[in-house]
This record gives sequence, C-alpha cells and structure tokens, in this order.
Amino acid sequence: MASMTLRIKFLFFTAWIYSSSQIFAQEMEKRPQKKGNPLIICLGNEEERLHLSKTTGPVYHLNQLFINEFAGANDIRLKSQYLKKTCASKSFSPSVLLLRLIMLKGADIFELGDLDLHQKGMAEELAERSAHIFFNYLAGLQGMTADPQCLNKKIPEIKEFSERFQYLESDRSEHQILKDNKKINIIFNKLKKFDTIVKECEIEAKREQEKKESTGPGK
Repeated sequence: MASMTLRIKFLFFTAWIYSSSQIFAQEMEKRPQKKGNPLIICLGNEEERLHLSKTTGPVYHLNQLFINEFAGANDIRLKSQYLKKTCASKSFSPSVLLLRLIMLKGADIFELGDLDLHQKGMAEELAERSAHIFFNYLAGLQGMTADPQCLNKKIPEIKEFSERFQYLESDRSEHQILKDNKKINIIFNKLKKFDTIVKECEIEAKREQEKKESTGPGK
C-alpha cells in the first residue's frame, strides 16, 4: 500500500513537472525574442557561403576581420539604409561593401547614439584604420594576379590614392585623408571587373614572357 502511494505521488510529481515545463515553454514563446545584431548575422551568412564554396583569399580574410571586430562590440549596428546596401547588393560581398561604406562615410554609418564611450571609440577607431584595411585587401587581390603591377596598371587610381595617403599620413588622420570619395568610388567600381582584370593581366604576362623567350640569347 505504501509503495502504491509513493508511486502515485511520483506520477503526480512527474505530471506536474511536465505540465510546468509546457507552461514555461509557452510563456517563453509569447515573450518577444531578443534579435541578434543584423550586421553580424549578415557577415556570418557570408562566412557560411565562403566556407561552403571553399573560398579563401582576400574576401575571406576581410570577412573574418570584420566578424572579429564586431564580435567584441555586438551593440555596434549599421543604420538601416546602409545595412540594406551592404547585405542585399549583388555587386560585391557584404564585407567589401562594408569596407567601401566605412571609407566613404566613416563611423557615421553606425548607430552610435545609445552606445557607451568604449563602443563609440571602437567604431571610430575602425573608421580610422579603414585605409590600412583597404590596402591589405588590395595586396591580397594583387597576389591573385600574374603581374605584380597588374592592379596599378588596370586601375591607376589605386597608385594615386596610395601615394597621396603615404604623403599625408604623417600629418592627418586616415579618415581625413579618405575624403577623396570620387577616387574611392572609381576604384571600387573598377574592382567589380576584377575577374576580367585577372584574365587580361594573365594574357599580357604570358605574351611578355613569350616575347622575352623569343628575343633571348641565341635567338
């Protein structure tokens, strides 16, 4: 009899636990869920696409840089109009478009109003470093071409921008130097045809090599 009573109590207790968990789950579903940072989600989706396509190189490294930057500052968000430009465009990957926006507009692309001083400082510091990030990205692209001067030949604005940056860097902040929005836009617009540039440089490099071989010693 005692064992029967204990069994009934156990079954009652188990039923109560199950009922309570169901009620709790239903209440949690009714509560508004806290949304993640859309920019980090966007960069994460890009990372997944790069991983599935087994893509490495400049875009992958740029993506990883931004993910690491914003993982430590989750409250730094893009303004809605810039988020759409960054994540819904087909002209470039989100990471490249984000770099372009930072170079053109600096920290103004972020919602900084409610951030603490530390996170505001992180956003501004990222804008200050954008030129160096850009040059590292270009170096990665250049490494994918057959000619060490390929990008400078096909996009002369890169050399002009680089020389101006080096000349002014010691006297001004990076973002002050990045006021040449026209040149920045020209560079990025020409980079849309990067695949074509690579093929052209490969053909030209091969032609140059054949020319050297035909005019070499003993020819």
